[in-house]
Amino acid sequence: PTDEEITASIVAKTKPGDIIVLSSFTTPRIATLDAPSDRKEIIETLLSDSRKQGRDKALVDGISVVKSLQAKGLRVIIAAPTPVFVSPTDRCIRWFNNMNPICANGFREPIEFQKELRAPVMESYTELANKTGATLWDPFPLLCSDGKYCYSEKDGRYLFVDQHHLSSNGNLLLVGSFLETLETIWK
Repeated sequence: PTDEEITASIVAKTKPGDIIVLSSFTTPRIATLDAPSDRKEIIETLLSDSRKQGRDKALVDGISVVKSLQAKGLRVIIAAPTPVFVSPTDRCIRWFNNMNPICANGFREPIEFQKELRAPVMESYTELANKTGATLWDPFPLLCSDGKYCYSEKDGRYLFVDQHHLSSNGNLLLVGSFLETLETIWK
């Protein structure tokens, strides 16, 4: 479906004052299912002219979509990207898989690399929020709270089910922050 069709479907199912959360997997994966990817190559590709042009087009399209939702009385939250991981939690927590080479990285990634990885996306999301008045909600600080690493496991609970999807535990960690964001909109 096109952006217009998706927007029309959302508008048809909502009423003025409803809140919609726009979330997208916008940071590149840093591994295949079998091996880590080359980090230098990932960043070079991310910063390439063609990717920048793609982000610029997505920003223009995003502004149009957000404004059309707002014109129907909807309140929009843009969910900033969460970290991505090399080790797929769902495979690496199992005793019979944890010796797999993809699990060697463990359940953390350096925060500086994650910040570099998400910087171009955050630039676009910040501009989208600034140009539309949408609310930008960023769960990243809660998932990378020690300033050194981002974790897919915390206190024995897995926060991600794989390399990039939050688990129920991950969602529970973020719910308080999300509710605080909702309260600022409801005021």
